[in-house]
Amino acid sequence: MNRLFGLFLFVCFGVCQTEAFDDMDLLVKEYRQILDKKYVLLPHEEIYLLPYTYNDNPNKDIYTDVVGHGNIEERGDFTQREEVEFQFSFSVLLNRNIFNSDLNLFLGYTHTSWWQIYNTGWSRQFRETNYTPSVFVRKIFERPKKISRFNILAYDIGYIHQSNGQIQELSRSWDRLFFRTAFGVNRFVFVINTWIRLKILDRKLDDNPNILDYRGYGDLKIKYYDGKSIYSLKIIPGLKYYGSEVGYSYPINEGVRFYTKINYGYGHSLIDNENKEKRIGIGFALSDFLSMN
Repeated sequence: MNRLFGLFLFVCFGVCQTEAFDDMDLLVKEYRQILDKKYVLLPHEEIYLLPYTYNDNPNKDIYTDVVGHGNIEERGDFTQREEVEFQFSFSVLLNRNIFNSDLNLFLGYTHTSWWQIYNTGWSRQFRETNYTPSVFVRKIFERPKKISRFNILAYDIGYIHQSNGQIQELSRSWDRLFFRTAFGVNRFVFVINTWIRLKILDRKLDDNPNILDYRGYGDLKIKYYDGKSIYSLKIIPGLKYYGSEVGYSYPINEGVRFYTKINYGYGHSLIDNENKEKRIGIGFALSDFLSMN
């Protein structure tokens, strides 16, 4: 798996999956058109369903003390290698031109779940779910701002909370202030994400003391559009460890794409931050409003 900085297109900004970005003006224009519609949920991050994923190194030890050795011997592993992974995500425009500026205020939400649907011994439990609400202001350039060969599309500044809603022994959460910018060149779109973690005053309440070792201070996401195919790369450069993700999608019919992705390394979910994984998933993704199938 390639080891570059993770990236992914305007899924983060609600703009992605266009065959080519030769006309950046059209990209921005179409995004502005959907903003003008009332009472709509806007694209935020990717929406996908992977009915089958395989993990060569599931994170078993962390659950053992909670569910008990005896129960595992009787009912089998709490975490099996095969499971379902899905994600849905949306944003909502809260206010336009705040403080008489060209910034718009958004509320975003992303929900990612890992579902042990093949694990009958434990009643097909949801092993892990990450809840990620955010609030941010966005600057969208009237015309993409061109710097050399690069077209700057937009930038965001905001706050993100992420947690897994688990009991105390399995609870993981953290809060960040972030800056994110998206730019394109030819058939590539890049999103650079940087953040500062907000410290917890009482260190005893910090259930993620080493998270920066695995998540670092940002990530980089890239998508390449080759006709109908979309190739994506994401890298999570932790201070000591790294994670990466490679994806591929192809249109099946209007609005739905075949989608597969491979994860390698650390930092792919809160409970698995410190667990090195090699995971492959196969399924489907929803095209966003800019897809050209």
